[in-house]
Amino acid sequence: EELHERYEAALKDVRAKLGLTHSMIIDGKDVQAQETFEDRSPIDTELVLGVFQKGNQTHAEAAIAAARKAFPDWSRRPWTERVELLRKVSDRIDERIYEIAAVISLEVGKNRMEALGDIAEVSALIRYACDQVEENNGFIVKMGQDPLKGYTAINTSVLRPYGVWLVISP
Repeated sequence: EELHERYEAALKDVRAKLGLTHSMIIDGKDVQAQETFEDRSPIDTELVLGVFQKGNQTHAEAAIAAARKAFPDWSRRPWTERVELLRKVSDRIDERIYEIAAVISLEVGKNRMEALGDIAEVSALIRYACDQVEENNGFIVKMGQDPLKGYTAINTSVLRPYGVWLVISP
């Protein structure tokens, strides 16, 4: 019963904020585009979920530049610190699970249990990845010895942040 009460309360809060205009966030700043678009709910197309910026190539390039600017700091952080930060992200997701699930329900038409399950899975997947990195010492692994007689090879495999990627999701 508490699950349904908390979901309904979150749904009420989310519905009160529908139709607002949202900025893009690039390099920590709110960014407006020349064009916007309305996102409508598939369960009720009269329901405007929000008005969003229609980013263009210039916005994508600015986002990539900001990420590249942040990358050196992120990549130099010890893996233990990166894991700690990702666990905090997972905790925030857990704190906001009902709110995020209500948004998903309105945005894609999922029922509350599927939406709650999706968000719980995101949080669990982040924690699983953190657990794997910890269990494998940041994926710093000594490799096997060279099988050829007369040769000595000492190799170590080190998993490191690779770089910046741009993903344009639907």
